Amino acid sequence: MPASMSDLAQQFEEPEPVGVVNESGREPLPWTSIFLMVTAAIICWGLSLLLPDVPPIAKAASLATWLNFGERILRGVLQAVGMLALAIAMSALFPQVGFVIERMVLRSRRSLFLTVTAIFSIVSSGLFNYIILDHMPHIQDEIAMAFQAKILASGRFYEATPSLPEFFDCEFIVADGPRWYGKYFIGQSLPLVPGVWLNAPWLVHPLLAGVAIWLTFLLGKNLFNEKVARVAVVLMAISPFRVSLFAMMLAHPVPLVMLAVFALATVKVVLDPGRTGWALVAGLAIGFAGNIRPLTALAMGAVIGLAALIAMPWRRFRWQTAAAFVFGAGVFAVVLFGYNKMLTGDPLLTPFNKWSQGDRLGFGPDIGLEYWRDEDKGHTLKKALFKDLYFNFDVLGQNLTGWGQVTLVLLFWPVVRSRWPKRTWVLAAAIGSLVFVHIFHVSNGVLAGQARYWSESMPMMVLLVAIGLASVRALVPHVCRAVGLYPAVRTGRSACWLAAGLLTVWSIKIAHIPLIEQCKEQFWGQGPTIRELARRQKLDNALVFIESGHYSRHFRGGLIDMYPCGFMLNDPDLEGPVVYARDLGDDRNVELMRQYPGRSFYRVDPSEGADVQIVPISGPTRTSKTRG
Repeated sequence: MPASMSDLAQQFEEPEPVGVVNESGREPLPWTSIFLMVTAAIICWGLSLLLPDVPPIAKAASLATWLNFGERILRGVLQAVGMLALAIAMSALFPQVGFVIERMVLRSRRSLFLTVTAIFSIVSSGLFNYIILDHMPHIQDEIAMAFQAKILASGRFYEATPSLPEFFDCEFIVADGPRWYGKYFIGQSLPLVPGVWLNAPWLVHPLLAGVAIWLTFLLGKNLFNEKVARVAVVLMAISPFRVSLFAMMLAHPVPLVMLAVFALATVKVVLDPGRTGWALVAGLAIGFAGNIRPLTALAMGAVIGLAALIAMPWRRFRWQTAAAFVFGAGVFAVVLFGYNKMLTGDPLLTPFNKWSQGDRLGFGPDIGLEYWRDEDKGHTLKKALFKDLYFNFDVLGQNLTGWGQVTLVLLFWPVVRSRWPKRTWVLAAAIGSLVFVHIFHVSNGVLAGQARYWSESMPMMVLLVAIGLASVRALVPHVCRAVGLYPAVRTGRSACWLAAGLLTVWSIKIAHIPLIEQCKEQFWGQGPTIRELARRQKLDNALVFIESGHYSRHFRGGLIDMYPCGFMLNDPDLEGPVVYARDLGDDRNVELMRQYPGRSFYRVDPSEGADVQIVPISGPTRTSKTRG
């Protein structure tokens, strides 16, 4: 290991001197020093209370909003410094408390450590999904991906379009002539297929959280050392961002895992260019990621690939290594273009663009879905830089570690000052690539406590925060010496671990509970009410009409579209025990009823809230009349 890397690694393992006295030769006065630290903690917390803790009621692109954000970052720093000062005082009296945390993180058996953190991550995201999110998709993106997963699980790429498709019109579900399919790439739905077979698609992403923990450890260990890797693993395990991300059925967890595999495999190839197996793994991983979020894969792949080309020991490079990578990536290029051809008839036309030509990268007044309100459509550089970046940095600082906005300081500090400048810059560039390319995207992507368009770089983020914490760890003994707390290294080391523990407990109040409260609400009106009512009434062989607004109108001030909470319960062939359709009025409903002879018919209005009921209605023999 180069000397510069070894120096920084030692920040986690610096030996502690004993029996140290101050320069005057007299024993320090510990109670005076402890009093100074407690006083510093009180002052820091008192000053933090003078600063705002919530965003202002102002436009996000305004100067007032960014000034407020700066004040909230300062508030977070003051609170963290106050917590650290208190931890120093406590460690002077009870150093063993901090060392207990240190032993669990750094000294425990590797297999036990990784098993515990992986299981914790799986269980936390799983419980969040099952209890808080009702083990169901909530937003239209998830619903479209789950719909396509059901089709793939049946062995088909698309379902036959219903003869009356207007009754089953759901946002992001494409009715393309005889073909009916979800608009997203195949890689977003394919990993959900085993979950569909087991009737538990909600479980797939929580399981991947454990894989992400393992990959973060391997990436950190190969780039830096095991202790930095362990700290990063703990940060990911406790992250509210990670809990929420891997609890939902959106597309981000799988490319996060695939791009971490790609980064790890690339590091392995740079260290030994003859490892064609790792080159094949790198090609397959980046190719699979490109079949899920191609822009993300292109951005991060370009940065990591360029860094690999610069660092590659070319004298030992073999052409077979390049061939293995190209073959792996080529396999999924064939999948990408073949899937496009199968669904849209054109290998260069994606289902995503088949749904909308306006949802594309760039700037201009026509960017966005065609049915959006005029004030919501359009994208500008000003909006991207001053509004979208603000929203993402705000939620990232709050939820990456749960420690508050001080996380942003820890994240950026290694870029400014690091003993590993080249490697930290590569990590920062990988993160920055996602920040940059999504400047050109009309949506900011913030949802459920997630800066989700940047989420695939989460392993890199937590590794940078871990290195930032190493810098704090090196600084604290100097503070202990300055105030006369000896042995300084021992006290400072214990204090850092104790402060991290205190901040993690504090995160329950400032990050985890607010995230739970936010996610308990029904996103876009999609909740479990209809599912639970149907179970309670034991509906079978039924056709249920759902009164609802329409997605093309609720953006323009109409009623919210609540039909997706029923559509998600349908089998794609529309032959399940209960079929849910839009309520288009009595006269039109009769047309659909005639296609389901022998079924019982019902109507439900989810907008009735707590009083909602699934009500029986007469079949087509009844004289129908149009609803007013």
